[in-house]
Amino acid sequence: MKKKIFSIALLACVIVLSIAGASVAYFTDTDEKTNVFTAGNVDIELDDNVFTTLSDEDETVYPGQQLGGAATIRNVGSEDAFIGAIISFTKNIGEEAKVKALFTGLVANGTDYTVKYDSTEYKLYIVKTAKLNGKNDAVTDEATLFNGIAIPAAWGNTEMSAFNGVQISVKAYATQTVGFGENNTAANALVTAFATDWADFASLS
Repeated sequence: MKKKIFSIALLACVIVLSIAGASVAYFTDTDEKTNVFTAGNVDIELDDNVFTTLSDEDETVYPGQQLGGAATIRNVGSEDAFIGAIISFTKNIGEEAKVKALFTGLVANGTDYTVKYDSTEYKLYIVKTAKLNGKNDAVTDEATLFNGIAIPAAWGNTEMSAFNGVQISVKAYATQTVGFGENNTAANALVTAFATDWADFASLS
């Protein structure tokens, strides 16, 4: 009899535990946040009049001739940008001084710019050390690298012979101003962002 009573009591206990288990609730919570990211952009414009289009009568050039206008880079993108330019020549036209003499009003090295010449690759590098503000700063910032391209009037047969057949190109570059680590300078940003074109820049004096 006692065994039967004990069995009934045990069964009742199991039923109570089952009911209690069915009603257990937990303190829980969830939270989720979704960000909508608006992508900025870096966008620059280089003046269209950097090179003057020669007419059919101007198949040859001469000392003192104007070949192009100013090279001005404008930041028309939303974000601040570091900018630079590479002026390339297809052949050697002489020492660095003669190369620079082609560009009237060329920015000076050590002012607001770093200017280096690669005498092996015939490239003139120009970096603006300060950033150009983007449209988010409510202005369209710009930098003029030189005021014009002209053959120096003092050039004679030797200089003109070296200049014969040369092709000149001006290519502007821009990159964001953040995300380049501790060495967050214009020069490092351009070398990092445009590794192929700017690979030799750091090694030049």
